[in-house]
Amino acid sequence: MLRPRCPARAARRAAALVTALASGVALVGVGPAAATPPAPSSAATLALERAVALFDAREHAPVSIDARLATMYLRDLALRVPALAGPERERAVALLDRPSDAEPARFEDFDPEYGTRPVTIDCDATRPVCVHWVHGGRHAATDAFAARVLDVLRDVWDAEVVDAGYRPPKPDRETSPGDAVLPGTDDGGGPQTDVYLAELGDLGLFGYCASNDRKLATPLTTFDLSAYCVLDNDYLGYGYANPLLPLRVTAAHEFFHAVQFAYDAAEDAYLMEGTATWVEDEVFDAVNDNRAFLRSSPLSDPTIPLDLGTGQRVYGTWIWFRFLAERLGDPDVVRRIWELADAGPGGPDRYSTRATRRVLEDSGLDLSDALATFAAWNVRPGRFYEEGSAWPPARIQHRLRLTPRTTWWRVDARLRHLTSRAVSLARGAALSPDARLRIRIEGPPASTSPAARLVVIDRDGVRVLAIPLDAGGDGSRTVRFGTGVRRVVAIAVNASTRFRDCDRIGRYSCGGRPIDDDARFRITARVVD
Repeated sequence: MLRPRCPARAARRAAALVTALASGVALVGVGPAAATPPAPSSAATLALERAVALFDAREHAPVSIDARLATMYLRDLALRVPALAGPERERAVALLDRPSDAEPARFEDFDPEYGTRPVTIDCDATRPVCVHWVHGGRHAATDAFAARVLDVLRDVWDAEVVDAGYRPPKPDRETSPGDAVLPGTDDGGGPQTDVYLAELGDLGLFGYCASNDRKLATPLTTFDLSAYCVLDNDYLGYGYANPLLPLRVTAAHEFFHAVQFAYDAAEDAYLMEGTATWVEDEVFDAVNDNRAFLRSSPLSDPTIPLDLGTGQRVYGTWIWFRFLAERLGDPDVVRRIWELADAGPGGPDRYSTRATRRVLEDSGLDLSDALATFAAWNVRPGRFYEEGSAWPPARIQHRLRLTPRTTWWRVDARLRHLTSRAVSLARGAALSPDARLRIRIEGPPASTSPAARLVVIDRDGVRVLAIPLDAGGDGSRTVRFGTGVRRVVAIAVNASTRFRDCDRIGRYSCGGRPIDDDARFRITARVVD
């Protein structure tokens, strides 16, 4: 993460960025560079290399990337422009410009460029959004498809901004000192949110958003940015019978990134991609593309921290935001999280998990209880979620069977922050029809936010029961384990959201280091009379 967490820290954080990211160099085309510019930081250079790799021939890519993370790579590059100097800074600015910009010949690669071809622009009369396309060359689009794109963007704008109440994307023409585009790049011809059509399938991309906001010319103290987006020019060859399907979900997803940028472009990746993937199904409920990401999600492996900001997990966390919306019966919970994450002038600027925790508290729900219930719902998603019957159940870490000869088991485990571990206890047929099962949890102190749940699956259905834990993190509960009980799943949860060294560009919430990782838990199951 690259931003202060509260207004009082803004000046100190900006100073830290100058030092840590070697910033303070004049932007190319703005004025003379510093006499002795500092060397770019390794983080800034890596961000540049990843962005270059998105659009370079794969055999020449400087680093390994996942093209589906294009928006995050370009976001990371944008935030680090002040840390780059000389040719690297020029290259970054060229990568952040729009398809309609004229890129220097020395930077030629495969990023979308219209060249000298005339650009057609169609804007909505009542919503500040425009579609840009050309009629010839590699990136050519038809007028009919461009019209379809604008129709879809109207639907997306109405669903996300008008109906759901999210802040609209920031204008990208200079209406105030923070809204102009990066010098040397284009603004699309007006303050509207610009969407460009280009051939992206060959790059393995569905779409992406980026920013060339003027704020990027100097060290950032606020993090609300304008954005533009690029979508494919026909969505043919993506494996869909109807190209409107990938267009719809991609438009909903990427436009939501432009919305997010208006709140906080530097927010944790799992919040950005998780909520953008969540909103796909909110806007276009019938498409359900986000189910593919359940293969890398808290369902596929709940022992991976929920807030991990790398790889495909950032998309799979959409299920967490679906849980919050359904648990509270209110999809506005996601908007309220973004309102608390707002890092614009005067915004609360709470990082992802802190904003989530506060929103839940305002709704009368503790985050540790929410995470424990989330883990329990995921054992049988078809029982609890509106569309859960189409989802796989959460992976169980331990499967045990209790019999008259084996009447107890014990599992010792270490849990990282924002994770859970489940033990499935099956009932042997020879057990007494009146048997009961006692589950004991021994966890870390309550100050580290441990939690526990039981999921009882019997002939009457599925029940979720809490195991209250005392100040020492210990607790127990006894349940029926007789005839009719299929299994009992005991779940231990490390719901810690405590971090140190925030803004150090780490992999988790606030870019910090989790304090309570590898917490010790012991789960004991015993058949009792």
